[in-house]
Amino acid sequence: MDKKTKEALEASIIKWRNIADGTQVDIGAQNCDLCKLFFKYKCVGCPVFLKTAHSDCISTPFYEWKRHFIYEHPLYKGDRRVICETCKNIALEEVKFLESLKEKEFKPIEITFNFKNINEIKNMWLRLNIAEYGIKEFYKNQCQENVSLKNTNNSNMWLDIDNLAKANDIDTKSFSIPLFKERT
Repeated sequence: MDKKTKEALEASIIKWRNIADGTQVDIGAQNCDLCKLFFKYKCVGCPVFLKTAHSDCISTPFYEWKRHFIYEHPLYKGDRRVICETCKNIALEEVKFLESLKEKEFKPIEITFNFKNINEIKNMWLRLNIAEYGIKEFYKNQCQENVSLKNTNNSNMWLDIDNLAKANDIDTKSFSIPLFKERT
């Protein structure tokens, strides 16, 4: 998501929070920052469109918001605002929906283990089942080299990984399932 789209999404979330707390009104695309960016393109590229595959916010709480006004407040004319508890709940649902469109940022976590003996380390090693990415990153960090594991017969790489495991008192040959590719 580019910077303009992120900013427009954040502004739309703020708009709907304000509508829910009664400090702002909805006038459709006229006060929607996402619509200002994407409406002229029939919504193509809008995060809402990308999520629902519909233009005009069909299949969103906003669409329910419009329907609610038509059927529950038919005599009300003017900008849409919170009139009843259902209005407020729909506005809050729109906030949740828009929040769900934010890109999730990867935040690395640190995990600490307290092992009593080598067997616990071996068992955890097996449980983690070192993934391809993990092996690549491990090798890159320890040996300062990038590596591809696709059809590789780089025996030096596997030897380096084995040596690193052994340096940590982990005997890779003792595992019931081979962790590393057999060297020829």
